[in-house]
Amino acid sequence: MLKISAFRAIENETTSLRYMAGHAQVLLDYGVTNITTNTDTWKDSPSVYGIIVENEAGDLVGGVRLHVTDGIEPLPVEKAVGAVDPKIGEYIGEYPLGTTGELCGLWNARPVAGMGVSMLLVRAVVAIASQVPLRSMFTFCSEYTTHMTGPMGFYPENTLGEEGRFYYPNRSYVSRIFRNPSAGGVAACAPEPSGG
Repeated sequence: MLKISAFRAIENETTSLRYMAGHAQVLLDYGVTNITTNTDTWKDSPSVYGIIVENEAGDLVGGVRLHVTDGIEPLPVEKAVGAVDPKIGEYIGEYPLGTTGELCGLWNARPVAGMGVSMLLVRAVVAIASQVPLRSMFTFCSEYTTHMTGPMGFYPENTLGEEGRFYYPNRSYVSRIFRNPSAGGVAACAPEPSGG
């Protein structure tokens, strides 16, 4: 049996550190060592929320974060690709502070691979977005995760990057920016808008 719980980063340093250790290990397992936004600064922000999944033994087996715009720290996606395509800042700036955010830092440990933990985490972060409350949400992820983002109301921003694609964190990975234009409870689980 798996247990899922949410926390506010600034109020739970112990859980934040456990999340970071698990995320770092998963990245290392896949040979990814150059994620520019994989830092610990988020744990001191009142605008960051996290969700974790633990197994019966209490081991952390997955996690995800929700960063809300606050005018202090750019969203992780802005840090990751802003130098390549500054338009991302304009897209995020369309929304007043505190009304949009980013689903990021999604990971699950190998022992639970294929069990749907990542999809569970995506659904959970979308659910808490409606309580923050957010009007919209962004995410930046590999193309192969579109089966998780599409059903939750996210669609690709094809006008960013190279026809919507970014080679991040290196040329071996094709990533995309997705936007959910109506994050509240993801009323959003609706057909994708045409275009992008």
